[in-house]
Amino acid sequence: MPLSEHEQRVLEQMELALSAEDPKLVSTLTGSGPKKPVRSRTLLAVILVVLGIVTLLGGLIAKLTFVGVIGFSLALAGIYLVISRTSAPKLASRNHPSARSTFISRLEERWDNREEQ
Repeated sequence: MPLSEHEQRVLEQMELALSAEDPKLVSTLTGSGPKKPVRSRTLLAVILVVLGIVTLLGGLIAKLTFVGVIGFSLALAGIYLVISRTSAPKLASRNHPSARSTFISRLEERWDNREEQ
């Protein structure tokens, strides 16, 4: 069922007000957020892992423990960057309000059923 002209105008006004009030929310919801920092962060993570492994192997070959520790730290930092980037969206989707409200409503229903039994 299509919206009436009045409803369309009200909806447009609400969209404009929302975009003026919170542009970050609008960019998050529309998916038009910054994509370049994510790519550069991933590239940095890959470079850190490769550089860390090379440094670690170099330290092992040269029998210099501190160089190996530095290489291990670099690789670990790169892996952390990759993991922290990929886990953030999963946490956001798990805390989605509709999923949470469904879970809470099921708990409330179970609580009510418990009292009846």
